[in-house]
Amino acid sequence: MGLPLKDISAGRLADMRFSQTANGDTAIALGRWVISELAVVDTALRQWRPTGPVVIDLGALERLDTAGAWILYRTRKQLRAQDLIVEFANVQPEHAALLARVEVNDKPGPVAPPQINSALRVLSEIGAGITGAFLEARALLGFLGLTVATLGRAIANPRRLRWTPLIYHLEII
Repeated sequence: MGLPLKDISAGRLADMRFSQTANGDTAIALGRWVISELAVVDTALRQWRPTGPVVIDLGALERLDTAGAWILYRTRKQLRAQDLIVEFANVQPEHAALLARVEVNDKPGPVAPPQINSALRVLSEIGAGITGAFLEARALLGFLGLTVATLGRAIANPRRLRWTPLIYHLEII
């Protein structure tokens, strides 16, 4: 019958065994799933294309760190996105806690704003300053023109000038 999976994996690097049955696909995780050992299994899991319900058996894992838990979680998430039923089997309690922690912390990070070329940024600021100065000068010139026109009408027709409101507003100003 052979040795149990736990004995087969003892002291081994991270490994993955795949099998397909009438009930679905099975992947057995073997060995030490720590960051320094994961390149091969990461590639194998990315290339794996199951077709039915999936069981990922973690009973033969010797060690599991956060990187290994992330790869397992990511694989389950990607397969579920393909509408496959995926479950972990024979999970040790400490591994289950680590997988749960990875799942809880699967949140997208903030997106950094795009970096603008510093020369373009300076030119943009200069352009904005010139535009602002032009608009301010136009408003000031409009006010000056309105004042001169009003003063011209007052000189041309002094009876229309209302002295009491003028003196009141001069005092307020």
